[in-house]
Amino acid sequence: MVNSNLAGVEVLDLQDSRAISLSDNDTTNGSFQACEESVSCDEESVLQNVVKLLDSLTRQFEKHRTETSVVLNELVNIYENQKSPTATENLTKENRLLKEENKALQTELTKCKDTLTELNTKLTDTESEKSSLLTVIRLLNEEQATVICSNKDESSQAQQIRSSWQIAGRKTTSQSVGHHINLSNKYSTWQIEDDDEAVMSGDAGNNQTLVPKKTPTIDHEKKRRLKNTLRNIQDTKQNSLPISNQRDTIQPKKQQCDVVLVGDSMIKHVDVRKLRHGTNKQVTVRTFSGCRTDEMAHYIKPTLALKPKQVIIHVGTNDLKTKSPAEIIYNLKNLGNQAKQENPGTDVSLSQIIIRSDDTRLQNKLVEVNKCIQDLCEQENWGLIDNSNISNMHLNPYGLHLNKRGSAILAKNIKLHITNNIDNY
Repeated sequence: MVNSNLAGVEVLDLQDSRAISLSDNDTTNGSFQACEESVSCDEESVLQNVVKLLDSLTRQFEKHRTETSVVLNELVNIYENQKSPTATENLTKENRLLKEENKALQTELTKCKDTLTELNTKLTDTESEKSSLLTVIRLLNEEQATVICSNKDESSQAQQIRSSWQIAGRKTTSQSVGHHINLSNKYSTWQIEDDDEAVMSGDAGNNQTLVPKKTPTIDHEKKRRLKNTLRNIQDTKQNSLPISNQRDTIQPKKQQCDVVLVGDSMIKHVDVRKLRHGTNKQVTVRTFSGCRTDEMAHYIKPTLALKPKQVIIHVGTNDLKTKSPAEIIYNLKNLGNQAKQENPGTDVSLSQIIIRSDDTRLQNKLVEVNKCIQDLCEQENWGLIDNSNISNMHLNPYGLHLNKRGSAILAKNIKLHITNNIDNY
């Protein structure tokens, strides 16, 4: 009984388990079906999106194909037109005309550049000539004022001399009747001479003797400076004339010289004959009293027209009070370059500034300037004249200009320099 009951219970358990498994199978099958339905829905949406995308790409492709066809047709037309012989000839002709026009414009541009350069050169020369003329006019006015003052002084002195005649007393009555007294004509002409003279004036009615004082001497130095200034302005005017006018002007041909010495009043007593003696060279001395280094650039122009083989420059004494050593050296360098530019084959020499005792404050500056002159000559390969052998004992009482012995030593230094360089020219 017991076993039969157990068997019945097991049968019931098996039936229950089968029922449960069948219900589980049914649930699983339902889940699979739901998944299959959701997958099918997703595939349909993706397909729809793909279809839409393909449609869009198709439209874009058609659009680009249309545009490409248009551009390709235009390129084909252009190529066919260029391939035509007439179009090629036209392009070739147009290219040739453009080249010719470009060449003509380049030629015209070159001519304009040359004209502009020439005008700039003329403008520079004109400004330089203007500056030279202004300097010469200024100096000429100064010379004229000096001469006028000198003439006034001479006139006043002559008037004083005329008014200072003294009437000598009559001779005593003890004079013999037969003695003749020589009297000059009272209408004789007045004269001014360098030496003292006894000029007597009187008439037959009274026996009077006039005793003169010493007459003033004529200032030859002022006349010489005025003559040099006038000659310089005449040379400057001649150089400023156009070439056609210069050809029409009849002037004697200037003789080329070997050596030119230009400078201030320190060289005014240098004897040119002594410089020529022993060298057998044509030496010319040009003195410009009171000249400074910057003014010498104007004075030296007519001298450089002589085309000298050597130019010796002695200037700078009058610059010590107003200019620094750097300014003096700068002007001296410009003078040397100016001489080289006018005559490339010319040798340039600088003469050192001579000592002066009128102002002891300038002594250190003078030494510095002379040292710079020496360095400049070494740098530019110019000649140098050393004047250190001239001392205070060779100066005049005023301590500025040279006395007779000092001028002789300066001339000796210059002559020695010319002799040592005589093989160069």
